[in-house]
Amino acid sequence: MAVMSMLKKYCAAAAVLMLSPLGMAAECELNVDAVGAHYAISQPSGHTTALQLWRLGDRALQVRPEAELADSYRSLNNGEVRRVRYFDAQQRAIEYDPERADWSAKAQLLPTQALDKMKRIGSKGSGCKRIERYQRQLDDGQLTVWWNPELRLLLQLERRNSDGLTRIKLVDLKVDRTTIREAFAARADYASTDYADIGDNESDPFLRKMIRVGFVEHAH
Repeated sequence: MAVMSMLKKYCAAAAVLMLSPLGMAAECELNVDAVGAHYAISQPSGHTTALQLWRLGDRALQVRPEAELADSYRSLNNGEVRRVRYFDAQQRAIEYDPERADWSAKAQLLPTQALDKMKRIGSKGSGCKRIERYQRQLDDGQLTVWWNPELRLLLQLERRNSDGLTRIKLVDLKVDRTTIREAFAARADYASTDYADIGDNESDPFLRKMIRVGFVEHAH
């Protein structure tokens, strides 16, 4: 099957790209650092969950609605990344000390280093509409990725192995700055605890529960 036919057949997420504001410009005039991407993650069992990725400047936000969790990341000038984990049900947050981390993994879901290890086997379109297809053989199966390089945006990822097919697919795309800012501001009023102070606040029922279920560890 020709590469373009395979792109048309398998990359359903590309339809979102083409019908979104991205598809209206021959050259990509959108800001790579102002994007909201909504994904559906399907497991071999048939179970599907949602994942949201928001980017705004030096910040990234990953939201898992079903788990009522969100992780906010800020890229610092010294190469470190500051992380805050939000617990939506309790409207609480835990702030972690900055640490060295791969920013691309936070802001793209798919690290640049991982993409570099894959073989590009096809491409289609240009500018905001460009779709590149990558593939890599794994010890236990095959990984296929559809990627938009202009926005450094994952369109679709498929991993096939003996357990079946796991798919991450783009289902909606937001480029309106007001909407993106609102996503980052939605948790601004949560009560926050510094991770280093957890050891001094273990009488807090919320922190005790989070330690017990393994979301946070004892801080010393």
